[in-house]
Amino acid sequence: MMRGVKPISGYQFAAFRIALGLYLVQHFLLLIPWAPELFSRDGLLPDATLNFTHGVLPNPLEWWDTPAVATGFVVVMLVLSIALTLGVFRRTACLLLWYGWACLFGRNNLISNPSIPYIGLIFLLMTLVPLGEPLALRRRRDAGDAGHWHFPWMIFFAAWAVMAVGYTFSGLDKLLNSPSWQDGTAIVHLVHNPLARPGPLRDLFLLLPEWVHKGMTWSALGLEVLFLPLCLHRWTRLFAWAAMLGMHLGILAVVDFADLTFGMVMVHLFTFDPAWFPARRTKRGRSVVFFDGVCALCHGTMTRLIDEDRERILHFAPLQGESFAALREAVTLPASLDSVIYVRDHGTDEPRVFVRSDAILQIARDLGGFWRVVSWARIIPRPLRNWLYDGIAAHRYRWFGQYEACRLPTPQEREQLLP
Repeated sequence: MMRGVKPISGYQFAAFRIALGLYLVQHFLLLIPWAPELFSRDGLLPDATLNFTHGVLPNPLEWWDTPAVATGFVVVMLVLSIALTLGVFRRTACLLLWYGWACLFGRNNLISNPSIPYIGLIFLLMTLVPLGEPLALRRRRDAGDAGHWHFPWMIFFAAWAVMAVGYTFSGLDKLLNSPSWQDGTAIVHLVHNPLARPGPLRDLFLLLPEWVHKGMTWSALGLEVLFLPLCLHRWTRLFAWAAMLGMHLGILAVVDFADLTFGMVMVHLFTFDPAWFPARRTKRGRSVVFFDGVCALCHGTMTRLIDEDRERILHFAPLQGESFAALREAVTLPASLDSVIYVRDHGTDEPRVFVRSDAILQIARDLGGFWRVVSWARIIPRPLRNWLYDGIAAHRYRWFGQYEACRLPTPQEREQLLP
């Protein structure tokens, strides 16, 4: 099922870890005022034994269920979420978050929604992911470069397998047991729900003819039922993944139940397959990144790009070197050297030159995978992008330091470095 999956890079996993952590931080911040009502003996469910999960897991919220304990428990979950976001004791934080997540549900089964078991699964899977990913405050000293970090493919397979089975099981259950899904009125009931967001989008939907409502309902149902078989091939897997993600975002647009939607979005982000967006290699010449050879930030960026460049499509050269001097004679370049310069088809008669924010986004686009998604930031107006880029470039020496001369490359860097 996962044949041809491209390895997930350290930065893709780090970006997911931060996104999940931020989602959890806002979740528990909003939950703190409601903790006594939801999880204490003075709240909605005073008797914990009424839950069908009672006794399944040792649960401190069943032993000490005062309002103060319930609030303190959620605060601890908030602290663990912050630790996860920052990359501090990630495995321990994920294991404790899984336990706390299960305890909160065990104390009040009425909070159930379809994303809860998936988020719990992600916590467990993240305890198995090796330490040492980038963008973490606490990294293993022996982790080495991000390029040596790896994401076990079995974890990716497990997440996809559970998601695929879960969607198909949910679809079959609706098909066999839900009258509103059978008759095609489920989505209409959804937008009439008290949680539906009033506004022009909802009003426009309600103006659509009945056959459109039924078509949308049955299409969503069919997609769920067929999700598992669609996942057996790489490109139909992309279609199923994107269609279900679009459905969840559509629900978010019309229903004020963001907690369910964001939870499912996290599952989709965890199962994003970088192989859907392969690296773009030039048909002629080379793709060369010209960088400031005495800038510490630029050197750090070059090292990270080498780590992320699994297909080895990029070459690098300092602005102070021979390759750049030859390029200046061949093409017209900006007078200022305060910019990363990216050249596609370098060494040919028609090189394509990108500068400032355009260079950064074009590099991301060519790297493919997770970075292709980052490159979609090109929709931001160029003047705004360049203003931000210029602000960092103007202070790069003060903030990040500089070398007196071009730093000697490491053996790994030397393979892709031009004079």
